[in-house]
Amino acid sequence: MKEIWERTRGRWNGNPELYKKEVTRWGVLTVVASIPFVTYVFFSFMYEADIYPLNNRNVQALGKEWVVQLIALGSIWLVFAFLYLQFVSYHQLAYGVIRWRDRFAWLKRHGVEWFVAHTAVFIAWTVGMLPIVAMLVRPKIADALWLPEWVKWDGFATWYGILLLIGYNVVLLWVIVRSARTFLLLSDTPERSFRSAWKGSWYVTRERSEALVGTLLFFIVVVGAGSIGLGYVFIQIVSFIERLVERPLPIIAGIALTMWEIIVWTFISVAVIATVETFERKERSPFCARPLSRTNRSVRLPIVLILLIWNVFIVHASLYQPITKIVAHRGNAAKALENTVDALEEAKKSGADYVEFDIQETKDQQFVVYHDKTLKRLTDTKKKIANQDADQLVDTKLESDTFEGELPSFERFVNDANDIGIQLLVELKIHGKESEDYVERVVNELYRLGIAHRAIVQSLDLDVLERLRAYDPTIETSDLLSDEWEELPKSDGKYFSLKNNRVTDELVQSLREERIRLFVWTVDERKDMKEALKRRVAGIITNEVDDALEERTEYERQRTLSDRASWVLERTFRW
Repeated sequence: MKEIWERTRGRWNGNPELYKKEVTRWGVLTVVASIPFVTYVFFSFMYEADIYPLNNRNVQALGKEWVVQLIALGSIWLVFAFLYLQFVSYHQLAYGVIRWRDRFAWLKRHGVEWFVAHTAVFIAWTVGMLPIVAMLVRPKIADALWLPEWVKWDGFATWYGILLLIGYNVVLLWVIVRSARTFLLLSDTPERSFRSAWKGSWYVTRERSEALVGTLLFFIVVVGAGSIGLGYVFIQIVSFIERLVERPLPIIAGIALTMWEIIVWTFISVAVIATVETFERKERSPFCARPLSRTNRSVRLPIVLILLIWNVFIVHASLYQPITKIVAHRGNAAKALENTVDALEEAKKSGADYVEFDIQETKDQQFVVYHDKTLKRLTDTKKKIANQDADQLVDTKLESDTFEGELPSFERFVNDANDIGIQLLVELKIHGKESEDYVERVVNELYRLGIAHRAIVQSLDLDVLERLRAYDPTIETSDLLSDEWEELPKSDGKYFSLKNNRVTDELVQSLREERIRLFVWTVDERKDMKEALKRRVAGIITNEVDDALEERTEYERQRTLSDRASWVLERTFRW
């Protein structure tokens, strides 16, 4: 190992500028190739950790489509392809092959063989690694990642299943090592046949295969452990600074992430060079080209800056987003009349994430925004919503002791919400005179207004919600319960909306294990808000939006990067 390291260092030091350029080039290619896969996994993890938007159905729905699965797999296939091509490229540098097109001239003749071989190895590795991934992550994460059912076989968790996986992966690694020089030989002599090069690879590695497997495992463990350890150190450093200044620092976290990525990629590149040295039959001096020009050197700085900006954006938009959303009950009813456009706009001005509001079906099978069955409380008439046409209700003057407003149609309320950019929690109020096709009408209206996959629908009438989920399971729903229940009903919905005084730590944890998110209502006292934030519920439905936002801001200020990362890991893995 010492000899390998000395030769690796000698190759690198023979022309450091050349290898820096190679590291940058391959790093950029690999990062770009990994974006679809990393994004897919990232969104799944953030969604399961309750960090990404509550209505992240667009991502979840896409995640079930085979096209997205294929793109994600193709992305990771490309990453491993670039790692191997980097391996070949470093091998060729010993011969002075510098021009990019010259390095890959062998692909013109053997591209099909390389593609088939790489794909076969990738599939074999996937078969061996998926059961390990399924054992490490929580079952709900495995479902979110759409892992096939066979990888969740309970036998893999037994001692013989573990031995089977270890044996399979070690044998596969041994076969890969014995075959790895195939394309190194083809890059040296493109006129050779693939069969001849493959036999040549097995021949030249016959005496050192065990050492080669050991070397590869060593570097895999070292790079893996080093990356995890370095990441832990960076997280603790950022967390320490956050405690000192008593505020979240997403920019510092983004800088730390960028530094971590650069260092880890350098580790990987050095490991690849060391692997090349291990495969060489005899020592070769690294090719010494003229130093790179200032133009080439200056390319690295813009790349690092772009990576830094991207990392700061990603960190801020994910880990540093609040877990608990603030839901304005019937709009910001503390500043405007409930369930009116004014209350909706005041909720947005205050900074609420969601607006909860009520809709009812009219006599002519339209929908209006109103809470009670009659107009008595806010007008001087006792007319029932169910007995009036929409045009008789819309723009009706409403008045409370404090505010005035107009009764809006469902369409106007949603259009205004879309214009100002606030999310919606739609409550279906059932008066008993709904049309026979009520559920279909609700769903059609949600689609017509463009919120079917952006809003959450709740109702006290659980039968209506069941019918809605049966009619269109892609619409997310929340079972709204009064405080008169002994145990939670079985539900296919993704949310429960429960009265705050019935919520306990044990209940929250139980729902979380079932992958069910929780809204609590109606939380108007600051002490109750603090408790809900500590429990990390999905949403706080409140009449006191400003108070809730202040409490959430204070709570988020106390959270460090370590706490945020631990939350994601806890919700993702089985520890």
